[in-house]
Amino acid sequence: MYAAVSTRPDVAFAVSRLARFLSNPGPEHHKAADKVLCYLKRHHAELLALAQGVKEGKYVLRLLLELDIRFQTPTLHVYCDNQQTLGLLEKDAPRLRTKLRHVDIHNHWVRQEVQNGDVQVHYMPTKDMIANGLTKALNRQEHHIFLKQIRVDDIGERLAPQQKDMENPDIEELLSLNDMPDNI
Repeated sequence: MYAAVSTRPDVAFAVSRLARFLSNPGPEHHKAADKVLCYLKRHHAELLALAQGVKEGKYVLRLLLELDIRFQTPTLHVYCDNQQTLGLLEKDAPRLRTKLRHVDIHNHWVRQEVQNGDVQVHYMPTKDMIANGLTKALNRQEHHIFLKQIRVDDIGERLAPQQKDMENPDIEELLSLNDMPDNI
C-alpha cells in the first residue's frame, strides 16, 4: 500500500479500497485486483509515468536556470522502455483518444513538449536502464554493470595492489606509515 501511494498515485484509490478486504477477499475482490494489475501493465500507465518524469525533469531544469546554471542545449532527454508509448507520442493527434480523459491530457502535454523541442523521448531496452538495478534482483555480472552505470568503483580492486605490497614491506615503508603527526 505504501508503494502504491508513494510511487503510483493513479492506483492509490483502488489499492486502498482493495486493502480493506485483505483478511477475507472474495472472487469479486480478486477480479478487481486483476483489473488494477492489468491497468499497470498497459501503456497508459507507462504514459502517465513518462509524463511524471517529464514534469519532474522540467522542474529541475527550471530550478537550474533560476540558479543561473546554463546549458548549451536545454533539451530534456527522457528514456522509455515501452514502444507502444513512444508510438502514441508519434501518432497524429486525432487518433490518440482513449477512454481515460486524464491520460489524454498527459499524452497531449508530452506530445506538445516533444513538438516544441523541449523534450526528446528515446527508446531504451529495460535491461540497459539504470533503474533496473534498483527494481530487480541482479546476478553478479549485472550488478557490476549496474555499478559502472552509476559510476561506483569497486574499492576492493583499488586496494588489491596496495595489499600485495604490504605483504612484504620493507622497513622504510613501515617507518613512513608511523610518521603521522600526532595532532590529527
